[in-house]
Amino acid sequence: ASPLVDAIDALEYLLTARLMPEDYDVEELSDAVDRGEDGDLGVEPGSVEHKILKLLVQALPEFGEPLRTGQYSLVHKEMYDKFEKILESELEQQLSKCGWTVADFHTQLAGALEPGSNTDASASVATKAAAKGLLQLLSEVANYEKWADALKRQAREVAVLKGGGGGEHADATHCHTLHLTPFPLGPARYTGHVATQ
Repeated sequence: ASPLVDAIDALEYLLTARLMPEDYDVEELSDAVDRGEDGDLGVEPGSVEHKILKLLVQALPEFGEPLRTGQYSLVHKEMYDKFEKILESELEQQLSKCGWTVADFHTQLAGALEPGSNTDASASVATKAAAKGLLQLLSEVANYEKWADALKRQAREVAVLKGGGGGEHADATHCHTLHLTPFPLGPARYTGHVATQ
């Protein structure tokens, strides 16, 4: 495999870690909330899962407010910004371990997606497929609305598990809809190369 494909594989491996709220079982989240973000969260300290679980413990109370799908508070945006920073840092560290700077990786990835980007047709097809797969995975992980709605569902489930209610819909005057741009490593840098659904 080429160094670019090796880096793509490493990033895909990272992106398949437990990053999204729905990757965590409701009981696990409930127990983590009880222990607090500084308690033993049951995952390796310093790992990406540990960082994400700590963030989820912080975020769950904020996402417990009853808002409709597509409605988010400014606190939700702040929590998502923290998620983005964790993810960007982890992706950059992984690229660095593979010997890449972010800029060089972006250049090579964009080049791999260009028609006729490689003289070896089989390598070009494999690299292009790997690049498209990575961008699809990034678009799924970097989707703010998917992340926030999953966290709202998990917060509701944890509240029900703890004997609280699921909440009624909030008055729409206390919320708004946010439309965010993907973070720098996201697929928006390569628009037109991957059809998102």
